[in-house]
Amino acid sequence: MTGDSYDACANELMTFVRSIKRLSHNLPAAEGAPTLERPAFGLLYMTAECGPARPSMLAERVEVDLSTASRQLAALESSGWVTRERDPDDRRAFLVRATDEGRRVLALNMATRKAVLRNLLDDWSEPERLEFTRLLGRLNETLARRNAAMPNTASPVGSTS
Repeated sequence: MTGDSYDACANELMTFVRSIKRLSHNLPAAEGAPTLERPAFGLLYMTAECGPARPSMLAERVEVDLSTASRQLAALESSGWVTRERDPDDRRAFLVRATDEGRRVLALNMATRKAVLRNLLDDWSEPERLEFTRLLGRLNETLARRNAAMPNTASPVGSTS
């Protein structure tokens, strides 16, 4: 990749991130369920996938600090979408589990997000969608390897959890 192609790639990635954030703030309502905001969606998804799990593990998986995860999990719990139970291995700690209602709300929100993606990529050919998926998967694998090799450092200036 030449210097210009790295610049072009960086610009496209920045545009993509901004566009995804804007899109996530303007998602259509999930039919039959409230629309989950990005942090709540991520934690509910991870709880459904990994639960029962400790809040610290969920926070690490969705890459937010524990206080942010705790606030979001409290809101999910008050909505009836997750429950807390004592950790049988450490009675001082607790585990979070998605409820059946939480799984239902998550499934409806996932269907809404999939419909948005389907609409965005509707005019792409199947080979284009498959190539995009392959390249995005490759980028995600590279990022995962790099992140695993890096020490956990403080967030950059201006970042938010």
